[in-house]
Amino acid sequence: MKKHSPLPLLEISESDAATLKVSDGDRVNVISPIDRIAVSVIITDTVPEGVLYIPASFTEVPIYNLFDASPQPATQVPSFNTCRVKLERIRVDD
Repeated sequence: MKKHSPLPLLEISESDAATLKVSDGDRVNVISPIDRIAVSVIITDTVPEGVLYIPASFTEVPIYNLFDASPQPATQVPSFNTCRVKLERIRVDD
C-alpha cells in the first residue's frame, strides 16, 4: 500500500470537500462517538459523495480507534468496515 500512497490520507469527494471548505493537504479531525484522529485530505473522484476513505495500513493514523469494538448483534463480530464520523477542519493560526 505504501508504494501507491506513501502518506496516510483521507480521500473525500470534490463536492464534500467544497461543502466542508477543505483542500488537498488540509488537516482534519475525523471524529466518531468513540475517538478522534487527525489526517490530511486528498480530494478524489474515486469515493462517492457522503463517503470517506482512509487506508487501514498506516499505523500513524489509527483508524480502528474510531470504531466500537462491541460485537454486532447479528454476527457477534465487531464491525471495523464502516462508522459514522464528523469532520472538522484543523485551522492553522497565521
